[in-house]
Amino acid sequence: MEIDDGVLNAINTIANDTSTGTAPVLTQQKRGRGRPRLMETPASKRTGQNRENQRAARERRQRYIFDLESKVRQLSQANNAVPAQALFEQQQHRQSEFQVRIAFLESECTRLQNEADAARIASLLEIEGKKSVDRNPTLEHADVDFVCTHCPLCTTSTQHIRILATRVAELEAVASPLSSAPSFSSQILDYSVSPQRPTSALSCEVSNFQNSYTVVDTSNNFSNNYPRSSFELFGMPDYRNAIISLKKIKVLANCKHVDELCSILMAQANCIQKKPMRWYIVRGQTLIHMILDHCTMLDRQAAIEILSRARKTNLHHENYQITIAEFSPLLSPLQVERDEHTATFRSVLTAIESLKNADDIVDQISDIIHVYKESDEDKFFRLITAFNRLQNMCTSFEDYTKLMVAVEVGRQILKAAGVAHGFTVYGEKIFVPDHSFIKNE
Repeated sequence: MEIDDGVLNAINTIANDTSTGTAPVLTQQKRGRGRPRLMETPASKRTGQNRENQRAARERRQRYIFDLESKVRQLSQANNAVPAQALFEQQQHRQSEFQVRIAFLESECTRLQNEADAARIASLLEIEGKKSVDRNPTLEHADVDFVCTHCPLCTTSTQHIRILATRVAELEAVASPLSSAPSFSSQILDYSVSPQRPTSALSCEVSNFQNSYTVVDTSNNFSNNYPRSSFELFGMPDYRNAIISLKKIKVLANCKHVDELCSILMAQANCIQKKPMRWYIVRGQTLIHMILDHCTMLDRQAAIEILSRARKTNLHHENYQITIAEFSPLLSPLQVERDEHTATFRSVLTAIESLKNADDIVDQISDIIHVYKESDEDKFFRLITAFNRLQNMCTSFEDYTKLMVAVEVGRQILKAAGVAHGFTVYGEKIFVPDHSFIKNE
């Protein structure tokens, strides 16, 4: 039997591969699932898009790297061109210039603020200062050793002392007739000179002047030479520490209501007429509520304590100003059933040590808020009168602060409940700028 040449060649090839140690190559490999893809099948559209996006990404990355390399070369050249010590000195010089500029701007801002404060407070005393200079022309050129030209509050205090010195001279001139006349034995002013009271006009302190006089009666049957405003009776009200303390509260550092409240209180102390005094009291109470609403819960407690201390210190001013405003008198409490909120408010007030016997006044406050059918003006001034009586009944600063806190809590509760018509003095409606009785004043 003859063997075909093709078969012999295949046998020889296998033998040679076996001898050399190489395995024969299989013509077909095992594949996974699915139909095997032919090499001549064209790429899909999605594959082409992916390849194009990858190419664009590579080009962007190359450009980004090229830009970074360019910046590095530029910075290296600039760093090599300028020595490090010279660059440091240049930056230090610029920093010094900026510090000098900042210090100059701060000093300029302080100077302008002081001028603005001095102008605002001086405008409140312009009329009173002119009267004092007219009566005593030499007083304008008097020398005061403790004048501080850098502090507007000290300058204002000096102006007050000069005005008070003129008042002292006038009162000393009329002291003898007033004390000897029988018709004036129980009138407005109880003139009593304390042993420590200084005789020199320019060394007369405000506190000594304030403690030298006591208001007994507030009728209008007195001489025209007598002072009429609370400033003339008791001296300058002490609101300086209160304003400074309010400014130290972070949320009130730049609050314009604090500055306006200071101006209102100073103008109120110099007011002698009924209608302007009523407007000042309404506006002052409005500003106090704005300040408290501007505070957070924690800062509100501190602000209430500051305002309570200031009002307690100047309570004699407030009492006299209320008599000038001629508020509506209180009425007898009504025998009506109290609601839950009123009962809670009443229990809080009567729990204060100094107000245990103030049930009638507290009931009158509840009646004014919820029962009386009066105008907002009458309700407001009746509430002012009632709360003024409660303030005068407080024998300690702690009780006074508790009263102010209770009033503020009651205001917030009624404000949240939408009760604004009756709760006028610590509500919101009466303080709308275009309200009738405020606008007419």
